[in-house]
Amino acid sequence: MTDKFQCHFCKKEFSREKTLEVHLCEKKRRWMNKDDKHVRIAFASWLHWCKKSGLYLNKKGGLTYEDFMNSTAYISFVKFGFFVDDYNITNYLAYIDFMIKNNYKMSSWNKDSTYEYFVKMNMRQESIDDAVGKTVKFIDKWASENDQDWTNFFNEISNQQALDWLRSGRISPWVFFTSEKAQGLMNRMSDEQLILLNKYLDINWWQQAMRRKAKDQQFVEQIVKDYGL
Repeated sequence: MTDKFQCHFCKKEFSREKTLEVHLCEKKRRWMNKDDKHVRIAFASWLHWCKKSGLYLNKKGGLTYEDFMNSTAYISFVKFGFFVDDYNITNYLAYIDFMIKNNYKMSSWNKDSTYEYFVKMNMRQESIDDAVGKTVKFIDKWASENDQDWTNFFNEISNQQALDWLRSGRISPWVFFTSEKAQGLMNRMSDEQLILLNKYLDINWWQQAMRRKAKDQQFVEQIVKDYGL
């Protein structure tokens, strides 16, 4: 009797080992892609989603990548992994928490409008230390990458860059609306860009918030002054 060579993933049998080696079924392809960045993000997201949703909590030994690649949610999470990677979303687990808490269907997770809303709400709720800290860290990174003094940040970046970074939450409105140099950048924006700025942030909301939280505003003013922003 001739030995058969069986695919570990789909169980298909082959008479020659070389044929098995070049064989590529869907599950084998998923296994081979496991180290791709978007797939690693997808797997981490799926594990977090399972934990938050109370799924597979009693599975002995915990969940594995094979569990993930065999799940019906694999394709949806891989698409989400692409979305996270494309947008360079660093706090994607918090984004998943937001989706679960607000009962968003998974089909909505990859929509620009959904992510924009998350960022808008998240910036309103984050602590003043987190808001200022992430902005200062981002500006410092920009200065290093562009061989610039970071005091030139709002003078040197383009209007579109400012909009993109505000939209993605990398620059906090606390700093943006406090900095005189950022106000100069706003003055350079076209009417269309100002409409987008208001869409992303809701300028009136932030003006009211900064008046309500006078101590936080004073803290930000001091930071902006100290860092020359």
